[in-house]
Amino acid sequence: MSAANLPHPLSESLSRRDLLKLGAAALAGTAGLNWLNPGQAAAGTKRPQVAAIYTQCFYLSHAYHILHPFLGPYLFNGKLLEPQCDVISFYGDQFTDRDLSRGIAKQFGIPIYKTIPEALCNGGDELAVDAVLSIGEHGDYPDTKYGQTKYPRKRFFDAIVKVMEQSDRFVPVFSDKHFSYRWDWAREMYDTSRKHGFPMMVGSSVPLAERTIPLELPYGTEIEDAVSIHGGPIEKYDIHGLEVLQSMVEFRKGGETGISSVQFLKGMT
Repeated sequence: MSAANLPHPLSESLSRRDLLKLGAAALAGTAGLNWLNPGQAAAGTKRPQVAAIYTQCFYLSHAYHILHPFLGPYLFNGKLLEPQCDVISFYGDQFTDRDLSRGIAKQFGIPIYKTIPEALCNGGDELAVDAVLSIGEHGDYPDTKYGQTKYPRKRFFDAIVKVMEQSDRFVPVFSDKHFSYRWDWAREMYDTSRKHGFPMMVGSSVPLAERTIPLELPYGTEIEDAVSIHGGPIEKYDIHGLEVLQSMVEFRKGGETGISSVQFLKGMT
């Protein structure tokens, strides 16, 4: 199957499988799987086994985008690639009439479990996966006084870590977008991953998305100032603006030296 034969993603006549084949470049979900030693995959399989934990899954939701490249061929940099691991279990926190995950689960033979531990153990008593996708975006959750949605990323993380601790086996975890809306929880999540020594990645597909203006900075560029302008509500879109900016400025002299601090200014004109 060539990229030229892929249907347009907005076509109303697409089947669900056709839509899943049009995955955005959400490769971040597989980051850290090379951490596994040969033959370390769950249940003795050669392909890494993955559990997907999400809030809601509907068309163009984060779960939809991130699961794309795990369930079928996907386009990346103009090339059609095959997934290198298998999603073997789902946990959904909320289901609405827009839900796609039940249909996806039926089509691909992926069980949906009622709890996160059941999903990570694939119905058994021990951790049965080699990596976890934690997708805490979208859904009906309250807001903080600052306008941040209280997505259950920390709750998901705690449940995931508890299973790993009980099984005495730790695997890579990907948390969609960022750690938590609370700084103390975010710090705790980071410290916990360091304590147990498992890879923990946060982020989204945005830095890997195709730029409509193909702007690339040469390696070693001297940068004095860089500005990212974006729309959208607080935090939900702030992180995307920071991601895009960082993915570009790290071509600077000195390379990926990281970010020392971020300052948020509200009400500026």
